[in-house]
Parts: sequence; structure tokens; C-alpha cells
Amino acid sequence: MSFLAYNDYQSCEAALDKLNEEFQTLKKDHELYTEKVDEMKKMQTKCLDGIKHQRYRAKQILNSLTSLERVAQGDEKDKVEKLMKRLAQRKALFADLEDTLPHKNGLYLNIVLGQVNVSLLSKVDKFAYKQDYEAFKLVLTLIILVAAIFLFLFLEHRVFDAAFQFLLVWYYCTLTIRESILIVNGSRIKGWWVAHHFVSVVCSGIVLTWPREVSYYRFRNQFNLFCVRWHSWCSSAAACTS
Repeated sequence: MSFLAYNDYQSCEAALDKLNEEFQTLKKDHELYTEKVDEMKKMQTKCLDGIKHQRYRAKQILNSLTSLERVAQGDEKDKVEKLMKRLAQRKALFADLEDTLPHKNGLYLNIVLGQVNVSLLSKVDKFAYKQDYEAFKLVLTLIILVAAIFLFLFLEHRVFDAAFQFLLVWYYCTLTIRESILIVNGSRIKGWWVAHHFVSVVCSGIVLTWPREVSYYRFRNQFNLFCVRWHSWCSSAAACTS
């Protein structure tokens, strides 16, 4: 952006008056924006309440149909089954509607982040966050791989070991938070994959706080070699999915 130089008082005053007019337009746009945000919040609440009511009524109807199915015969049983199929289709539609509405964080995110809303309402934003997660995994995995190789082959010092192990704790903690946000936003991440990262946080914390005694130095090279092999595989997998 280029800036004009004003050489006299009149031109500066005229420019400021023009800027003030633009600011008034900006102010009106911002007021409209805040109104739309408030309106969107109200509509979100209305839609969530509507879906909750629909689920409750659908459950009542399903319970009644289940009771009828036990005693129904012939054509009546076929009609009951058709109604149950319609209810199943409706449940699938509920999931589509909820995809663009705020979701509850879950216990872990509530503990870590509090009640902040982490729901991404746009599919573009969800895809961008997923891509950022994959890029984060790839870059950090490569950094950890290189660090593990250096520690295994060249560096044997308590300070470097502690820094590396702290990096592992931070990395896996960050992964658990990012994956929990992705799950809230509809990503189908396997439970065992998330559980493995929680276990990795604990294990990395144990190694970080392990006293530098004979037992630690006997375990050290095995641990670093494991990190080299494991993060070599992880970097290959992350590169394929990115």
C-alpha cells in the first residue's frame, strides 16, 4: 500500500474528513456485523434446542414402535418396519444438521481449555485445521527424529537429554489437544490412536523425571534407538497422509 504526502494544512484536513467518512461507514458495517453475530448465536441455540426436541420425540416414537413390533403381524408389521426405517433416516439427518452447529468440548478439553468454544462451523475451516494438524505432526516428527539420531550417535549430556524429553512431553500433549478439537469437529480419529498419545505423554514424563543414575544410562540408548525407529515410521506415515 502506498501513502500520499500532504504538503499543507488544507490537504491534511480534507484527507482527515475523507477518512472520517470512511470510518462512519466502517462503524455501520461493524454494528451490522455484531448484530448478525448475535442473531447467529440465537439461531444456533434455536437449532440445537430443535434437534434436542426432535431426538426426544423420535426416541418416544421408536419405543412405541418397538412395542408394537412385538405384537404386530402381517401388513401391520411391514408398516411398523417402514416407520422405523424413516426414523433411522431422520437420525442420519440430525447428524448432518449438527455438523454445522457448535458441539460440546468433552471432559478433557474442558479441563485444559475451559468452556471456550472450539467448534469450527465452516467445512473449509475444518479442512484447513486438519491440514495444519498433519503438517504439525510431520514437521515435529522430523525434528524429533533428527534429535534422537544426534542423541544416540553424538550427544550424551543430561541437559540435551532433558530438552529432548521435554520436547516429547510437549509434542504429545499438543497432539492430544489438537486431536480432541478435531474429534469435536467431526474427525473420525481412532480411539486407540488418541489413547496411544496419552500413554506417550505419561511415558515421556517418566523418562524426563528419571534420576540420572546407572539404570537411566543403561536404558538411554535403547530409548533413543526406539525413538529413531518409531519416528522414522511416523514421518513416513505422516508424509503419505499430508
